[in-house]
Amino acid sequence: PREWQTRPWCAGRDEGGPLREVGTHFYSALLEFSGAHDSERSEMPVSARICATVKYPPDGASSESCTVAPCETEAEGIIELKGGALPLMGMVVEFSVRTDAPRDVYELTIAPFSETKKDDYGHSLTLFDFCSLKNSKGEILVQNASYGRKECVHALVAAAQSQNNYLSQTREVSIVSARHGRNAQRILGAILKSNGEWINIEFD
Repeated sequence: PREWQTRPWCAGRDEGGPLREVGTHFYSALLEFSGAHDSERSEMPVSARICATVKYPPDGASSESCTVAPCETEAEGIIELKGGALPLMGMVVEFSVRTDAPRDVYELTIAPFSETKKDDYGHSLTLFDFCSLKNSKGEILVQNASYGRKECVHALVAAAQSQNNYLSQTREVSIVSARHGRNAQRILGAILKSNGEWINIEFD
C-alpha cells in the first residue's frame, strides 16, 4: 500500500507513520541484538542515547481521505547503544527514513562506537530495502534475501510445534513481550521528541 497506508489512522502523526508502522520492528531488533532482554548474555544493562530530526508535511496538507495531521515524510538520526551483549565500546546506529521520494527509503547502518572517530564507519553494515545488506564500501553482501509473510508463518508454526520442548531447554525461545514493546516505545518516543538534541534512555 503506502501513500501513507490506506487506513486514515495509519497516515496520521498521532498513531501512524513509518516510524511507528515500520520503525518499531527495527527498534525491537536492535534491542534483541544488543541483549537488552537477555540476562544470560550479559549482566550489564543496555543504555542508549538518541539524536534525531523528524520532518512533516506543511500544515493543511491533509487529503480528503485523511483529515488528521499527516505523518512524517522524513526522519534521520543516531542511536548510541552501550552495555548488554555489545562490545565494550558499544554500537552506533544511523537510520534514515523517507516517504516523499519516488519510492520509500528505509536504511539502518550499524558500526562499532568510537569516542575519537565518531564519523569513521569503516566497519559498518547497512541494511536497506528491508532484506539487502551492504558494507561501508558500498559492496552488496546480501541482495533481496528471502523474507515475507510466508517465512514468518512457517517460523511461527515451527515454534508452536516445538512448544512441548520449551521446558526442557535451558533457554526459552524469544517471544515478543510487553517489556519488549515498552522498550521499543521508549526509542520511538525519544526519536519523536529529540528535535536535534540528545536524549538519554534507560530500559527496563
